Amino acid sequence: MKKESMKLLTCMVSEGGWGAVHVLELLRINLSYIISFVIQCLHERAACNSSAAAFVGSLCQVVMGPVPPMYVSSLKEMLDSPLTILSRDKEVLPGWEIARHIIQLLPDKMDSSIAATYLTKFDEDEGNVKIFLEALKNLLLVSKSARDCAFFRATDLLKLFSFSLSNLNERILDINLHISSNIANKKELRGDFLFATHCIQVSTNWVIEPFHQEDVPGNTLNVAECLIPLLHPLWIPALRAPSFIEAVVQFLIMITSHIEVSITANVTRLLERKKAVSGSRCLTDCGTLPKSLLEDAFDLLINCGRVHDSAYVIVKEGFLKNLVTFLEQFKDLESTLAQKVLQCLTILTLHKEAHTALSKIPSWVRVVKICIQSKHLRKNALLILINMISNVSVVKHMLSTEDFLPVVGTLLINCSKDLTAGGSSLYTEADIHLCLVVLWALAANNQRCKTILKRLVIKPHLENLYRHHRHPTLSLKLLGILNS
Repeated sequence: MKKESMKLLTCMVSEGGWGAVHVLELLRINLSYIISFVIQCLHERAACNSSAAAFVGSLCQVVMGPVPPMYVSSLKEMLDSPLTILSRDKEVLPGWEIARHIIQLLPDKMDSSIAATYLTKFDEDEGNVKIFLEALKNLLLVSKSARDCAFFRATDLLKLFSFSLSNLNERILDINLHISSNIANKKELRGDFLFATHCIQVSTNWVIEPFHQEDVPGNTLNVAECLIPLLHPLWIPALRAPSFIEAVVQFLIMITSHIEVSITANVTRLLERKKAVSGSRCLTDCGTLPKSLLEDAFDLLINCGRVHDSAYVIVKEGFLKNLVTFLEQFKDLESTLAQKVLQCLTILTLHKEAHTALSKIPSWVRVVKICIQSKHLRKNALLILINMISNVSVVKHMLSTEDFLPVVGTLLINCSKDLTAGGSSLYTEADIHLCLVVLWALAANNQRCKTILKRLVIKPHLENLYRHHRHPTLSLKLLGILNS
């Protein structure tokens, strides 16, 4: 009876719409009873506990999709608010309790001999680990208390997840396959890839927020240190397994997005310097990958580029040339992908090591000049110039590039004209400010720059900006330099 009840609730939730809304209303009215019932089912035999886990997974998944937004916050609040369940006097957090019971159902030990028979049928297995991992993945996305529980049980989870990756690597090495198609669909490896993919997806939702507590066995850094080294040997085969490489990149983006983790652990050490850059290069150089995955690869590089040591390795590996060449040859400069490439270049130029390397690429100023003329790329293009201006040799190269300074000066003139005409969506306050910073920094130390700007008749437009109280301090400073 319990099994059938769980299946009925799961069907109602899975269809979304009013079925899911009715279940959520039922939860709101009688949360203690429903949660107690789910936990009791998780203690039952395999068919019943897998039905309960499937219900949890479907419930958490559906609130992130087709139901009204109010139910997302409602479910999060229900799972993370203290509640008395199972006739106990002590209040507990439902999200924590459900996560604890699901984690207990996962195998605590698995070796190669067990995996050889079990993982071959992982994709066909109606019970157990696949369903439990799916439920845990969705629960961790919705409930903070569930994520906290996972850190308390980090030792068990990391053993299982580490095994999934090391086992996959061993299996790929053992089986002599020609890596030219989707190897995740090969009969011999399908279960191994699915198991590893599920484990990585759980890990991604697990580290959505950074976590560190003195008395807790696990933290975000532990997860990174345990799993990242096991991912490096899988870069090349993963390129022929789209769902797996997507899961890996999403995990790395999430873990490197926590800057405090990146600095504490030294992202460069965790990502093993050259391997990380080589892996990202594999992604960005591979023309067969979908655009969304390429965008994710650049997000990963952006996160790594924020840390000085990682940026140094990326620059040393010659990646700046790849970025400039990409922008030079890319036809759709208004696309999200082009914006991410330029943002990556912007982040890297925050570090002095990038200045010399970028200045050695002849076409970089021309590429930045083109980007300045694009509404969506303008801000990052101007930021690159600001980052680079401190280098004297770079300034000489800028000014020697045909039409470079007139392009920046004309942008300021257009901003001024647009302001006089009443303003539009073409130019922003950030455009005006960044443009003034670039021109002021160049003119302050270069007589040739002052001459070019005087020729452009830019002074009336600076006076116009000053009258309209648009960055009056910078406008006045630049006017003073041009009048001297």
